[in-house]
Amino acid sequence: WLWRFVPHLFYSPQHILEKPGKKDRQIFDASFCLGPRSIPINGMTSTPNGSEFACLFGDVLLRLLTRIWNLRISYPDTDIAIHASDVKSCFRQLKHAPDVMGAFSYIIDGVLYLSCGLTFGADFSPPNWEIPRRVLEQLAEGLFADQSLRQKHRKYLDMLTWEPSLGHAKRPFTPAKRDTKNTGVQDSAGADAPTPHDMYVDDDVYADIYQQDHARLEQAIAAGIEAIFIILGRSASTNARTLLHGTNSSKWSSAISTGSWEWRSTHDHSWCALRETMSTKLSPFCVATGTPTDDPTPLSR
Repeated sequence: WLWRFVPHLFYSPQHILEKPGKKDRQIFDASFCLGPRSIPINGMTSTPNGSEFACLFGDVLLRLLTRIWNLRISYPDTDIAIHASDVKSCFRQLKHAPDVMGAFSYIIDGVLYLSCGLTFGADFSPPNWEIPRRVLEQLAEGLFADQSLRQKHRKYLDMLTWEPSLGHAKRPFTPAKRDTKNTGVQDSAGADAPTPHDMYVDDDVYADIYQQDHARLEQAIAAGIEAIFIILGRSASTNARTLLHGTNSSKWSSAISTGSWEWRSTHDHSWCALRETMSTKLSPFCVATGTPTDDPTPLSR
């Protein structure tokens, strides 16, 4: 009965997207029209008029492949590894303004849910996420110089699983040719630049050379973890929901492995549980980093 007192409540269908091997995803149909005269939520936003940030993640794969090409120029005989992390329920990390929460609320089985986090279905959710996405890319690359991060996040780095064949190539690698646009990853003094991070929506993907001490890869991973904690905050969940998960390999074809870690949290205690590790020569591991999802809270039955 509480819905009678919630302003701006819409009649918006809820769907569950099911994919084999993945957690079900709730879809908020903000484009649904109840009748010929009804106006859906997405029909009242200013997103089509260019009021939001442009989504620029479409060139991430090209940037990643360009990075691999330049790594091969500078390191013709060294293994190259890809690491990917996935911010769990990234849209939920951002919050609706309180005065529009009612429009994104819904009733299922007699329970009224007020959706605090952005929904998967609103046309402004992707461009709203574009701001932290761009900042995370730049911040993670900038934090690469902080050598204290490997020790700070050592408990997570020690959980990585490495492909045993790395560092033991049985045949020469395909060479990459240097040109005016692709000159390698080293400056004139021979020093390597910080590892760039490229986020495809919520998937942070980056590549670097494999070293026996894992120094550069661990530094890049630790910088990514720190960047996410700075922007989105550390976990403060009071339940054991899955907060983070690995990347979906279908997004990156065969370039990225499907191995993943689950990170669960209870208030001030965190632990990691290995779900699966599947790897290739190019992608020896896949670890997830991020912050908790904001699931809607039931208010009444």
